[in-house]
Amino acid sequence: MHAAPAAAAAPPEPPCTMLAFTVNGTPRPHEWHVGGKRGHAGSGALQKKAIWAYAIEREAKRALKLAGLTRHTPGDPVVLKLCARFRTGYPDRWGTLHTATPDADNVTKLAMDALVRAGALADDKLVADLRVQKVWHQHPGLDVTIDYAPSRDAFGLRAIAREQSPYWLSRA
Repeated sequence: MHAAPAAAAAPPEPPCTMLAFTVNGTPRPHEWHVGGKRGHAGSGALQKKAIWAYAIEREAKRALKLAGLTRHTPGDPVVLKLCARFRTGYPDRWGTLHTATPDADNVTKLAMDALVRAGALADDKLVADLRVQKVWHQHPGLDVTIDYAPSRDAFGLRAIAREQSPYWLSRA
């Protein structure tokens, strides 16, 4: 009998370097004074916050599974992009920037904490580039993009470093 020729080994797949997913629902803030009396959070606000955090965790775990990853391992810096979409019934506002509460930093804190718990981020301190946008939209939600292998010169910092320092920095 003749042995069948050995199949050529397939080249290994490159590791997943980007994760993107959407969480449907109204983005919630990570703040302690969400309402209630004397600065205490109302129980309804805390419950909605917990449900929103769980939704982010669930979608992050689903995206990790689809990408064939179990957890993000610490290492290189990470780029995180968040787009929080808030519902409005006025079509002329769709796509325009949302400047009302909640604050962008509070929405970001809750999202980053949930991403760490889900394993999509090993630690939030690894986020070296954070871009957050709040917009009015017909369908509320949060769009998340995590780039695990950003360009080493994402901001063009090397070119800036090669330029001469401004005159006011050289004055003693």
